[in-house]
Amino acid sequence: MKIPALLTVLIVLFLAPNLSSRQSSPAVAIVSEIQGEANVLVASENPKPLKLFKWLCAGSMVKVNRNSRLVLAFENGSRYELSAGAEVTLLDDNPEIHRGAVKKLKSFPPMPHFSPIAARAEAGLRAGAIRIRGDAAIAWVYPRSGNTTMPESTILVFAAVPHASRYRVTIKSETGKAVYEKETAGTEVAVPRNIIVPGERYSWTVAAMRTKGSEVYGFGEFLALDSGAIQARTRLKHSLETKKDAQSLALLAAIDRRLGLLFEAMNEFEAALAKSGGDPVIRLNLDEVKTSLFQTQSK
Repeated sequence: MKIPALLTVLIVLFLAPNLSSRQSSPAVAIVSEIQGEANVLVASENPKPLKLFKWLCAGSMVKVNRNSRLVLAFENGSRYELSAGAEVTLLDDNPEIHRGAVKKLKSFPPMPHFSPIAARAEAGLRAGAIRIRGDAAIAWVYPRSGNTTMPESTILVFAAVPHASRYRVTIKSETGKAVYEKETAGTEVAVPRNIIVPGERYSWTVAAMRTKGSEVYGFGEFLALDSGAIQARTRLKHSLETKKDAQSLALLAAIDRRLGLLFEAMNEFEAALAKSGGDPVIRLNLDEVKTSLFQTQSK
């Protein structure tokens, strides 16, 4: 899936009195296809590159230059192809057409709706959170703040600790109640079904029991995808995977990435990269997901 250098697109937010509220609006659509190059212009800022899988908020104005083409996929599943010369403003569910050729394409199932991860994770857990003290901290754990999991297939993973013979994993609910505990010799724990409740927030700790030195701890927290989002994702995943092309797999990965399902997004981007024959845009997105996924935690 090679991307020709033919496109220049300007994304312009209307300069209206409520501009600040529009800038903070949640994304309503994603650039699912693009040919060539694109730029984004927000208010008085200088133009910035607009890339494949860029999320756009309501109020954004899209202008397509000559010899250009892009496709926008909205959260409600509707899709629109913008041809050369088209100008539209993004509404919540569709584009408001000002000029040019805009073609409505076959819709996808609606995307999973989930509150922005960063905003919900910023406050952290209200109760039951265990913070790491001192310098003895496990360098990497997943999931952690800002991540989500599929409730029926939640997997906890962490970095190995030298001289550790066993690891003790504990999951707590938002109220601080322990809902699951396990000791293991490995660095991956598959949580049994019916432990994680859809839509709930959890914290978890791992204690490395070492033959030399004191115990070493790691801490993480996550949100379980809610039932409505799970059903929507299942329908969308089936629709996109049925197409069996790199572009659809990469779009699914971009949606999972936004949901905070980084392991799923990584696997999907890897599958899309292999199917595309090494597309550089997909590779870039995969590298970004891996950077977020495997970043070490602060002590």
